[in-house]
Amino acid sequence: MVKDTLMELIFETKKSAQQPLADDCHFINVLGMKSLEVVTLIDLIREKFGVTLGEEPEDLEALLSFGTLASWIERKQQAVK
Repeated sequence: MVKDTLMELIFETKKSAQQPLADDCHFINVLGMKSLEVVTLIDLIREKFGVTLGEEPEDLEALLSFGTLASWIERKQQAVK
């Protein structure tokens, strides 16, 4: 569920993206996302999932790939519960 919703948010942020993303896809580079688009995505993640990316320095590693970001969201959601 997290992966599907996350993919929708990425596609909402980067309208030209249309193909499903593999877990190991470095989507920021592959989609050519600009800084403002990444910030928009981070805001959408906070709104949709209730987690804030960037509170901890190591959080930024979550942006390495689609699968890493999805796993990070799931872990953060579990920690909040």
